[in-house]
Amino acid sequence: MDIRKILGICSIFFFLCFAILKAISIMNPNNEYYFLVGKLGGKTAEPITFALALISLCLMLILSKMGNRYKIIIIGFGLIAVMSTFILSLFLGGIDYYRYFYFNSPDKKNTIVVAEWSFLLGGGAHCYVRENPFFVRRLAGSMGTDDGYRAFSNETYQVNWLDNQTVTFKYGNGYSGVSTDTFVLDKYWGGSQK
Repeated sequence: MDIRKILGICSIFFFLCFAILKAISIMNPNNEYYFLVGKLGGKTAEPITFALALISLCLMLILSKMGNRYKIIIIGFGLIAVMSTFILSLFLGGIDYYRYFYFNSPDKKNTIVVAEWSFLLGGGAHCYVRENPFFVRRLAGSMGTDDGYRAFSNETYQVNWLDNQTVTFKYGNGYSGVSTDTFVLDKYWGGSQK
């Protein structure tokens, strides 16, 4: 198979991935569902897939039988597009600032994902339940800390499963010692339930 065809297929694949991720974020204004594979969240995956699509498209065009002048123009526009994608994603909050921690229920059938965040003088965490290998769903409630404190990163937390559907986190909050929050796996962000 010709390298140009391979790059064309890669370009289409990455544009489709980007379009799917963008559609999910647009159709999900309350952030109830979230793309998460390992440590790669949706806000990081969107600019990466877009940049990979542009890079493979530019490489495909470079390898085509165009004149050198057109190839230089394409390379220039491609580089500007890739750099502007990352710069815009930084300013629009597109780079994922979460740190993820995984906890399995005692029966190993449910996985809680704690998405810890810290920004300036605030901090905290959101809890998600793993729906499938690609998506997590946000649970009702959240954890809050002060002064950008990261309780999970600093390992100042305890996890206590009350049953296979209910978990309690006891964690350092950065200001007055310890806070406790309980999450139920069938109560979701926005008030919906299973």
